[in-house]
Amino acid sequence: MGVRLVKDINPAGSSSPNELISIGGLLFFSAELGATVSPDGNSEVDDQDSGESVDTETEPNTSNPSSDTDTAPSGVVGLMRSDGSNNGTTILKSFNSVSNLVQSGNKLYFIAGINNQYQLWSSDGTSRGTQQVKDLYPNADPNFPQDLFEIDGILFYSAIDGTGENGKYPYVNGYEVWRREGESVGSRFFRNLIPDKIITDITIEDGDDGKEDIATITTSIFENDSFPKDFTGLNGNYFFTAQSSNFYSFESRTSDTLIGGLELWFSDGTEAGTRPININEQEYSFYEPEDGEYSPSVITQPEFGFKKGASSSFPRELTPARNKLYFVANDGLSGFELWSITDQGTKPSLISDLHPGNRSSSPQELTIVGNNLYFSADQGSGRKLFYYNKSLKKPKIVKNSGDDPEALSAVGKHLYYSAESELGRELWSARKAKGTMVKDINPGSDSSSPSDMTMVKRINQNQSKTWKTKHLYFTADDGSHGTEIMSMNLKGNNNKVSLTSDLINGPPSSFPRELTNHAQQLYFTAKTQSKGRELWTVGPAIQGPTGEPGASSSEVNILKGQTFVYKFRTPTPQKLTWEINGGVDASHFKINTTKGKLSFKAAPDHEAPRDQDNDNIYEVFVRSTIKNSGYKSDQLVNISVSDRNEDSEPDGNKSESNGKNPNDEIFFYTNQCGPITPNGPLYPCEQDDTTPDSDTNSGSGSDSNLPPNLGGSSSIPSVTGTDLSADGRRYYNQYNKFVDYYNDPPDFEGADKCSRADNARSYASLQLDFENDPTLAQHFNQYFSPACNLSELII
Repeated sequence: MGVRLVKDINPAGSSSPNELISIGGLLFFSAELGATVSPDGNSEVDDQDSGESVDTETEPNTSNPSSDTDTAPSGVVGLMRSDGSNNGTTILKSFNSVSNLVQSGNKLYFIAGINNQYQLWSSDGTSRGTQQVKDLYPNADPNFPQDLFEIDGILFYSAIDGTGENGKYPYVNGYEVWRREGESVGSRFFRNLIPDKIITDITIEDGDDGKEDIATITTSIFENDSFPKDFTGLNGNYFFTAQSSNFYSFESRTSDTLIGGLELWFSDGTEAGTRPININEQEYSFYEPEDGEYSPSVITQPEFGFKKGASSSFPRELTPARNKLYFVANDGLSGFELWSITDQGTKPSLISDLHPGNRSSSPQELTIVGNNLYFSADQGSGRKLFYYNKSLKKPKIVKNSGDDPEALSAVGKHLYYSAESELGRELWSARKAKGTMVKDINPGSDSSSPSDMTMVKRINQNQSKTWKTKHLYFTADDGSHGTEIMSMNLKGNNNKVSLTSDLINGPPSSFPRELTNHAQQLYFTAKTQSKGRELWTVGPAIQGPTGEPGASSSEVNILKGQTFVYKFRTPTPQKLTWEINGGVDASHFKINTTKGKLSFKAAPDHEAPRDQDNDNIYEVFVRSTIKNSGYKSDQLVNISVSDRNEDSEPDGNKSESNGKNPNDEIFFYTNQCGPITPNGPLYPCEQDDTTPDSDTNSGSGSDSNLPPNLGGSSSIPSVTGTDLSADGRRYYNQYNKFVDYYNDPPDFEGADKCSRADNARSYASLQLDFENDPTLAQHFNQYFSPACNLSELII
């Protein structure tokens, strides 16, 4: 299918895009910009969104591309917005850190750090509309995740409120629950889960003359943090976990409920309706004597100095179903097991003690598929896949489901996951109570280790019909290409798994991450040697006349009077359609919809240019569309039209080896001397035979034509001048130029021998398609293809 780079955000290293989130047709994320951009919350682009890359001075990343360690320069992080195109991927503002991206209403909210100040920000997708929420106290702890959560248009989050006298409240409440509801309400303190002012002493004195006794109360103020997190919405209510220390019930008279440290909480969205759920009712003793005067008989008692405390249930894996919340907790008797509670926060129930006694089965990765809850658990003989629904008394093992299941993912009516068997760790699926291996992707006992399963549905349409596609994307190692993006068509029944793209040729891995379905298209991050870790998407990678496949723009030079411009292609074989998709000079061009051949409608005149700027540089967008999926890519092509005489170099620049101009037109080739120009052989030739000779096709060409270390002779059979059109001779000329570049790469940054071989491939392909001449294609397949691991041309 192919993939393309969205944008090289940090040319000096890895931008490591993170927390991708889709809002209103735009993709938002955070990205490392480098160390030289000022992290002041100011806009890095204006509202016209120029899309210019950030300028950095850090050395490029040259680490091993097969390593999964990212080496992005530290210091500055940008809030990014992308429409999926290069120019449409821009920086909204820069900070020291960006985290907790969440949607509430039609806005993005996030936590941003500037100079160790961590604050709540919001964005409407523009630079000017990316602003700090000004009524939040700024001194949040950078080490604590604020855990933003949205339900019914209301944003809940954890924050610290003030500094006592100068704060909004009488004293510091610590990290507690806050809420924000629309622009008019703003942020306000919601609920202090742990009382910060408690009674530490009560002295009762007899009242005089029969009056009522007087109680003297001593209090202390504590800054107690509840650290609420893991917010989970269910039918208008929400659950979360929070620390609820012993101060919550210092004495029995101050609280009716004795709960431990980390516990489950329920809220209906109001302060009064926010309460803890007491899962672990076990008490424990701890030694904490207090100052005071005691008789010896008291302090010699075994219980002196000991206090009672409530145990924690340590809830986790909060998973909403239709009218229940499933979670994992420890009641102090059964270990960590599967529990449920109603959507009203009532009837907490232990579903089953899968590992009887005070031993834990530790359920993990709770995943809802239809009416079934799937999870992995260990009953003492290794981790297995279980399922549960309301018709069952207790969870059951899924039959034929493999061992040690991981990466459980709900995809339609199926559960997809990875599991171990004698064939290694591979891709599995489960439907109701039965599992099956989908594919042994890395054949034999080696593992493909699939992960990050993500489904993308697409609706495609042409003039005659409309059809739907449904693909499962995931990362895996097939044993030949490293860990890359794989896909499977879920509409079919053959379980065919395909390599979407091999970003790094051969076994090294690009380690894709952050697989995200945005606008019915897959986006992800991946790491290559030349780009570092950047943002990619699925789609055709257009190979233009210059640049790497998938580049956002390319350039080509043609002579005046020439109509043919370039034949576009993609590195991976697929059925494509081509079209012109705008550009200031689009009206001057046409393109073959099936072959990708771009041409001028009328030959350009160098002396009378017709481009918009009248500078003989024409701009047009070429679009490629994959037929079966509808994925699209665009490339801006700049076509420069030159006068033939301007292409020739002055005598002083002629080749020192033989006095011939390397830009001389080549009329034909011979086996003895290679390319022949109007002035004789282009390269030194020991033989004096410069005439085409069809009877000497078995000879060897000049060494200057041979790509080094390819083995054997790379002579190009002779072709007579009458065998080739003017374009045909040009293809030979350009092919030979890239042969030379391969042998002796030009001394400039970015020179890559195998990229020159790939350029040569395009001219061999043109010669094959438009001259019906396989000579260059045969040469390419025999020498360049195996040397540079490039796919062969089909002859």
